[in-house]
Amino acid sequence: MTTDIDVAVIGAGAAGLAAGAALRNAGLSYRVLEAKDRIGGRAYTDTTTFGVPFDHGCHWLHSASVNPLRMAADRLGIAYGKDIDQPPGVFLNSTWQPDDAVDRIDLHLKKGFDVIDRAGRLGQDVSAASVIDQTDDWWPFLRHWIEILCSGQPEDMSVKDMVRYHDTEENWPVVKGFGALVARVGADVVVDLQTEVRSIEKTASGVRIGTANGTLTAGAVIVTVSTAVLASGAIRFTPDLPDPVREAIRNVPLGMAEKIALGFDRDVFGFKGTKYAAHMHNVHDGGLPLTFTLSPFGYPLAISFIGGHEVPYLRQQGEQAMIELALDALGQMYGNTIRARFTRGYVTDWAGDPHIRGGYSYAKAGQAHARDILVAPFDERIFLAGEATSSQFFSTAHGAHLSGLRAAGRAIAALHRPADLALVI
Repeated sequence: MTTDIDVAVIGAGAAGLAAGAALRNAGLSYRVLEAKDRIGGRAYTDTTTFGVPFDHGCHWLHSASVNPLRMAADRLGIAYGKDIDQPPGVFLNSTWQPDDAVDRIDLHLKKGFDVIDRAGRLGQDVSAASVIDQTDDWWPFLRHWIEILCSGQPEDMSVKDMVRYHDTEENWPVVKGFGALVARVGADVVVDLQTEVRSIEKTASGVRIGTANGTLTAGAVIVTVSTAVLASGAIRFTPDLPDPVREAIRNVPLGMAEKIALGFDRDVFGFKGTKYAAHMHNVHDGGLPLTFTLSPFGYPLAISFIGGHEVPYLRQQGEQAMIELALDALGQMYGNTIRARFTRGYVTDWAGDPHIRGGYSYAKAGQAHARDILVAPFDERIFLAGEATSSQFFSTAHGAHLSGLRAAGRAIAALHRPADLALVI
């Protein structure tokens, strides 16, 4: 594979697909190179494992009113949900909690996040754990929520970085799967699948890209792979990336975020009339909290979310033990008779995926400025994109999407095609 093009795009996740579409719309020649045998990256809808849509990764249209992928869903006629009929429930120490107790628990969580928010807005570039009272009885539950929302451990994450996320508190799930939405949005983008990129070399006229299938030359390159992949050295840069950029990549790592999914042969939870799902929490004194989405859109599934330090701890016990843990928790909550309707379980493995290597990004405590380095341009031929390079919408597919558009605009400008910039979006 030897050909000359205007721009090469590395990775066919939300960022790479957006960049490819923008380059195409601007009339530039491009190639999107994807190591996997599919597009979407961390947005992947699996319809085979359970026979119904199951998102291994991205699932919600976060900040939906300002989310360009929600706008794309509207344009394409792709359905999503807004309402949850069944209120969240808490199963605490083998007992369902009454509504007033659930309200008090929610208040504890809100107070904890408010403390983080205040510290971050004061510019304190310190860890989330350092500003929280860890002697509080609800600290383990708060920690659990921080880790499933942010994928990092509270001891590591900068609160200054955390509060930069623009949250409209509108989180709308996609009926047929978020990954399916991303794939539909990027359906017209030409992608070379199973084309792992191993090296990027700057030349006098552009870049030379070494792949598992040969060499490609381009005027510029947009790199959308995760910071974990970049930090691993899986792609060799010649000359190396600038020291501040390499340091920033290390200081905006991926945390851990996985799902334990359980399938059933029928509805076992009885949420009649539920438009989307029920969210339930199983909390044991001294044990690991578990949070579930039950019966999403009526599908006979239960999905448990784990993040941060929970992931390596549970992974050590093996996939079957993780499935049993979640099934046991649901048995306590809804009775062990549900086991008779259980069909199979599945545990995601983003951490073990060589093309991803984790959940989503966070800036380390004391390193909130590192994300700014990733956002800023640093080279006239090499441009970074991906959720880690979004200053306001990091950790999200729409943040990745917007970063891909930004990188495409920069590449077009670098190739002295300013007239094409209006066609990028």
